[in-house]
Amino acid sequence: MNEPRIFAALLAYLEGDATPAQIRKYIRYWRSSLRDPSVPCPLCYTFRGRHSGLTALHEKDGYMPLVCTTCQETFNVPIQ
Repeated sequence: MNEPRIFAALLAYLEGDATPAQIRKYIRYWRSSLRDPSVPCPLCYTFRGRHSGLTALHEKDGYMPLVCTTCQETFNVPIQ
């Protein structure tokens, strides 16, 4: 499930609140977790220091919702 469009969408969620250093740290974390089938939650990792995964829900209105198993935050990733 680690696809470039998902990565880009999750980075967009971070850009408003995270520092450049925090974003770089998440990028390194993302790249190191490629063997893990789950997508790492950007908010838990960046702001809480937790390693939690996102679960994909069914597509809705052209978006694929990803929900964090820990903080319950939902990230809507465009399908196209």
